[in-house]
Amino acid sequence: MCTRDELFIASKLMTYQLAPDAFADAVKQSLWELGVTYLDLLLLQWPLPQLAPIAEQWEAMEALVDAGLVRDIGVSNFSAVKLAALMDGVGGGECRGGGEVRER
Repeated sequence: MCTRDELFIASKLMTYQLAPDAFADAVKQSLWELGVTYLDLLLLQWPLPQLAPIAEQWEAMEALVDAGLVRDIGVSNFSAVKLAALMDGVGGGECRGGGEVRER
């Protein structure tokens, strides 16, 4: 049996199902189902700007980090255009590419 700190637990938000104000409830439900108190990584999956601006979705993700529910956030399945829109909307950011997350 391993301890929690030996695990790296990642999940993703399916934004086509959720508005940003529902992100926290979705993450809390996942935490409860997993039996843990935080996620190591949460990915914003398939952004749909029709539901809310991408920057607003990202800000909701940042609030999850601030609340201690998630340690790190990232994106998944973003086109270059949507990634650029996110970077412009939140004033830049950090891009990490290559390698495996567990090596960082």
